Amino acid sequence: MMDTALRESLKALRLSGMLETLDVRMTQTRGGELGHLDFLQILRQDENTHCETERAPSPGIRQHGRSRGFWA
Repeated sequence: MMDTALRESLKALRLSGMLETLDVRMTQTRGGELGHLDFLQILRQDENTHCETERAPSPGIRQHGRSRGFWA
């Protein structure tokens, strides 16, 4: 179980991908499935995956072909 200060710190740092999976990853580490370095690398991967998922456009949103700004 994660303590409140850590949960609030992860929220403040906008690391919600880590926040979502930290309990599972800690259980894996305690169970001997992950070493310390593996734990950190997988948490980073969890955050990257979360960010990529959040940035992906929704299927119903049209993307414009131009890469310049709105007024350009």
